[in-house]
Amino acid sequence: MKHTGGSWKDFWLNASQPGGGDIDLIAGHLRNGVDPNYQHPEMESTALCEAVRAGNVKVVDFLLTYHLDDDGRPKRGVRVVDPTIPSAYEDQTPLEIAMEMKHHAMVDMILRSLPPDSYAEEARYCRQILVSIPDGANVLHHKDATTVATQVLGLGHRMMTLAPPSTKGQEDGSIDGVDSSVFLSNTAKETGNTKFWPMSSVEEMVSFLSSSQTDASRKSPIKIDTWLCVLGGAKRKDDASLLELMKSEYIQRSSTCEGNSTPDRVWLMIPSTFVTKQLSRQQLVWFLQRCRSRVAGNKQSTPKVNAMIIPCSWWDRLWRAGSPYWIEEGILARLLEMNELDGTASEFATGKVYNQILEPLPWAKTTRCPDPAAVSQWEEVLSDSS
Repeated sequence: MKHTGGSWKDFWLNASQPGGGDIDLIAGHLRNGVDPNYQHPEMESTALCEAVRAGNVKVVDFLLTYHLDDDGRPKRGVRVVDPTIPSAYEDQTPLEIAMEMKHHAMVDMILRSLPPDSYAEEARYCRQILVSIPDGANVLHHKDATTVATQVLGLGHRMMTLAPPSTKGQEDGSIDGVDSSVFLSNTAKETGNTKFWPMSSVEEMVSFLSSSQTDASRKSPIKIDTWLCVLGGAKRKDDASLLELMKSEYIQRSSTCEGNSTPDRVWLMIPSTFVTKQLSRQQLVWFLQRCRSRVAGNKQSTPKVNAMIIPCSWWDRLWRAGSPYWIEEGILARLLEMNELDGTASEFATGKVYNQILEPLPWAKTTRCPDPAAVSQWEEVLSDSS
């Protein structure tokens, strides 16, 4: 491929140089006719892909904004660096590479530069996640939820949390004496992923999602891809059922969601101590079957619901050896990245119960619902919030 004056190979090597390239030299090659979107047969990758891979923040920012003037308007006759072109060698787009490398600042830059016609498809690599954090009535379950939220931030996704405001002076609803929203805000700054929005109610979240459609930075979530609904906030009385807990912490909240605030997928994350009794297991299996039948009847507006059991018995916590994390980061990444577009969701059937490594639990397969009279009572429990 011929260029007028500039050297594509020199341009590419400068952009991909670890530690940062010479911006003036890169600009000179672009002014002299080098095509920034070209992939040489020897390299099989664009300069932008390799600049992201090398962690060259300044080079990435320069390439993505080269075609804009000081007022952010396109310059006439200047070729645009296309952020959607995948590398021929690994078939990864710049956003995929930035997410994989956890270059959070670059993720933000690429999201901002994506063209409107490809934004929805490309942005699926940076998911829009909701994590509901139960109140601090049970500090262990509260921490289990907050640590998952910490991992979501570390992976680079856009995250909202739904957590009731803590009572002033109450440390049960905190992590090491710090309110969960404050704790996660600090974590966002530490990781460099500032795509975090704490919400205190579903109504606030619905309003936020409606207004974020006009966010010029393109960072804000405009919908919910996956809802990690961690149960276990309220102190359970001896006669309180798992069904009542799912009603108060999931069903009543989800009934307020509509339109783009309705998640595509829901994972009910349930402490293992809540499903030790046969009745609780029956209620969970029945409820998931109920959700699955609703998906079959109305695929467009009903989320696909699965359950994951959080290992939290005294033996499980001893096995963690002091680690606050109950799910491996790689497993969580796999769970969050599944979607309908590329077929990664097909291996997970809707309405199933999994453990923390995404294996179906044997007891869920053998658990049978009780007699119709009990099922009728369960329907009545849910009827006022359906």
